[in-house]
Order: sequence, then structure tokens, then C-alpha cells
Amino acid sequence: MGVNRRRRDERRFVAEAKDVRRARERRAKCSLAAARSVRYAEALAKPRQSPTEIFLLAVLGLGDYDCLPDEVLGLVAKAEEEWFDLLSWILRQCPALANTSHLRALLHLSRLWWRRCPSEWTPSHRSPVPAFVSLASHLVAAIRVPRILYGSFYLLKDSDAAAGTAWFASVAGGRSVVDSAREFLPAALTRREINRFIRTPARHGFMGALRRSQLETAGASKRLVQALSNGSIMHGFLDAPREDFLPRALGWIARHGDLSPEDVAPLLEYLLDRAASDPTFRLRGRTTAPLLKQLDQQRQLHRLHSQFGPALPRASFRGEMAWYSHGVPWEMVQLVQIRDVAAEASAMSNCVLGHVPYAASGELTLWSLRAEGERRATVGVCPPGYIVQATERSNSELEPDCEAALQEWAAMTDLDMDLE
Repeated sequence: MGVNRRRRDERRFVAEAKDVRRARERRAKCSLAAARSVRYAEALAKPRQSPTEIFLLAVLGLGDYDCLPDEVLGLVAKAEEEWFDLLSWILRQCPALANTSHLRALLHLSRLWWRRCPSEWTPSHRSPVPAFVSLASHLVAAIRVPRILYGSFYLLKDSDAAAGTAWFASVAGGRSVVDSAREFLPAALTRREINRFIRTPARHGFMGALRRSQLETAGASKRLVQALSNGSIMHGFLDAPREDFLPRALGWIARHGDLSPEDVAPLLEYLLDRAASDPTFRLRGRTTAPLLKQLDQQRQLHRLHSQFGPALPRASFRGEMAWYSHGVPWEMVQLVQIRDVAAEASAMSNCVLGHVPYAASGELTLWSLRAEGERRATVGVCPPGYIVQATERSNSELEPDCEAALQEWAAMTDLDMDLE
């Protein structure tokens, strides 16, 4: 009875020791993966003698291991030796993979779980891309994977490549393409867009095929697709607010075929920036003309900002004040920041941005007359003290109450009105 109990205790002890060892190995692999990712950018940023050395340094993190626990160092040394032998063997099998872009793809491939041993792989092509597709299929895929998904290994940003290769690995393991995309991709793709994507020829690349599927599903013409072929959306996934708004922006642009090709990409960037800065921004009921005007104002603002700086000179007199006229609160505010001038031009639909060069040189100061917090007039004052311009919305003439308030302000600041 005692012998059996002792044997059971020994078996339990051995099982517990195996569990502890497995847990330690898992933690070690996680630490090693973290060390690889930390050293990845540093290694690629330094000039090396060969792409193979770049890849080995990036993946293995050769050098200082201070960030790793002591119990992991033995596993790290073993991993270094295994990786060196493995990569040397792969590059001997297909020397064409010794290229920076393909080595980056091999790095992303190394982060996935492998189903088969690399030593059993024999390249069927001498060209690097077909050889890499063959290698990735051998190592990861349990089923046939759409060719376009292999492009995820060549995405430039690590975050994009991580999302794309996770999608690839899930599909390669037998999961649904649609369900995997909804789980791993930062872009919310519809079933129709995904079906278009997997049928797109591989020559368009991963992001090119994904954006083309979104554009074609939105009803975009070939001219529109061509106009956006070099836009920022083709370079990678956007941040969350822009990526969420992108399908609505593409659908709106596709429905407005009167846009010229040179305005398409800048207008899309403007819409995405508006959506990111203003969560309440909507496209329902909007037309192209006002948005193009706002886009032109934004371009003009950037040009003026780079030419004159962010701020304009302040007036030599104290003109910012608030007062009551016939029971209505009025306020005069100087437009000092160029972005404030742009906001005035947008709100009042006037050409005050064209006066910024004169304001920057000190020939003019710009003011905004407001009643109960609402913009009523844009005012220009020339030294030594003349009000030379005052217009309401769309450069219209002043209403009697607005003109009376302006006369009161001129009297309080000792200014002369010369509006003729």
C-alpha cells in the first residue's frame, strides 16, 4: 500500500514538474518575442554588411540580454543557435530571399505558429515571392489560402503586418475568411468587400486590393479608383476614427461624380481629418461646392501659416471689449491667430483670409464683431486709427443694429469710420 502511494506521489511530482517547465518555457518564449520586437527597429536602422545579418540581428536580438530574466538566458542561447541554422538553411535553399523586404516578411512569418518543420520544405520557384508563398504555405497553412492574403507579410508598418498576418494565420487554420477579418482587422469590412478582396489579383498588393474592394463596393468608377491609387489610404490602415469614417466618405465621393480627379484625394483627406477632430461631423445632405471651398481655405491656411507663422501682430490700441447696446450684449474680438482668421472666413463666408498678408505686415488689424456670442461682422482697421472695412456674412452690408454697435465701439476706442 505504501509503495503504491509513493509511486503515485512520484508520478504527480513528475507531472507538476513538467507543468512548471512548460509554463517557464512559455514565459521564456514570450520574453524572447518581446526582446526581438524591441531590437527589431534598432537593428534595421543600423547599416550592416548584408541583409542576412540585418535579419539575424533583428530576430535574434544578438547582444545585450539585460531585459530578459536569468532563467531564460539558456533558452535564448539555444534559440539563437536554432534560428541561425534554420535561416541559413532557408537562405541556402532560396538565396533570392536575402532581400530586405523578403527578410521583413520572414520576420513576420517567424512570429506565427508553424504546423510543419522548415527542413521538409523545398522551394518550387527560384523567384523570391513564389518561394516565400510556398514557404509560408508549408509552415502555417492547413488549407489553401487566397494568394492575396500572403501580401500581409509585406506590409510596411508592424501594426498593419501583425493584423494582416493574424488574419492569414486564422484563415490558414481553417476559419472563415469573413469571421477572421472581423476579429483581426482594424477596418470594418462587409462580406461583399471581403469577397471582392480575395478575388483581387495579387499584383495590386494587400492594401491596394483591400482599398479597391472598398471603393468598388461603394460604386466608385475606374477613374476614381485611379485618382486614389497613390493616396494615404493605400499605404496602410488608418487610426480608429478615420478608419470607421472611411466607408461613408468613399460612398459619398462615389455618389458625387462631378469631382475632378485632382480634388479627390485631398478632399478625402480633409473629410477624414474633419471626422477625426469632430465626432459629430456627418456627410448627409452635404454638397461638393461648400466642402471644396473649405478645402481651399484649409490649403490657403496651411500656406499662410508656413509663410507668416501662427500669429499676427496685435493692435496698438486696446480694442477688445464687451458692452451693451439697446439691451443686447456685443463683443469685439481681435483675430490674432491665423486659425482664428480661417474660422472667421468659414463662418462668415467671406474673403478675410486674403487680408492676412496685410495684417502680417502691420498695415491692417482684423476684428470680429459679435452679438450674443454670434458672429455678426468682420472689421478691418488701418493705423493710425481708421475702420476701413466692415461687412456681414457673405460680404453683405451692415444691418442698422450692427452699424450702430460698430459706431459705439469706434467712439469708445477713438477710431474714425472710413467705409466709403
